[in-house]
Formats: sequence, structure tokens, C-alpha cells
Amino acid sequence: MSSMYDFSYRGLEPKRIKVLASHTVIEEMSPVIPSQMAFEVTDFGFHLAHNNLKQTKQEAIDASCFVFETIILGYNSCSVAFVGYL
Repeated sequence: MSSMYDFSYRGLEPKRIKVLASHTVIEEMSPVIPSQMAFEVTDFGFHLAHNNLKQTKQEAIDASCFVFETIILGYNSCSVAFVGYL
């Protein structure tokens, strides 16, 4: 499946990018994610108990940063777990 977004214009190779996203966001993103791009979907249970989401996502970021050049975070505002990351 080809993506309507061309990541190569920024020198980004899809195989060097990983998407970490919620189920809701990944459904919206999936039509435009190139087939060679890795992605990880957060367990839906974190919507109910998001206190552990920040730690879980930090662990996923830490584990991915040695393999991928770029990590894209895809979450809605219902998840306050990323407040303070920027």
C-alpha cells in the first residue's frame, strides 16, 4: 500500500520511523502509514486507568529510540499522560 504522504522529502525513511498510538488514533492514521513503518498500539485498558500510561509509553520510547530515528506519538487529548513531555 502506498502512502499519500511522502516521508522521503525530509530525508526520512519509513523503516526508521515508529508510531506509538492509541487504538482510536491508529485507526485514523492507518490509511496513511506506509507498510514499512513500524507501529505499536496502546492497550485500550489505559483509557480506564491512564496513571500507568506515562510510564508504559516512556518505556516504549526508551526501547525504541535505539532502533528508530523518529518516534511519532499519536494520542487524543483524553489521555493526560503526556502532559509535561514538551
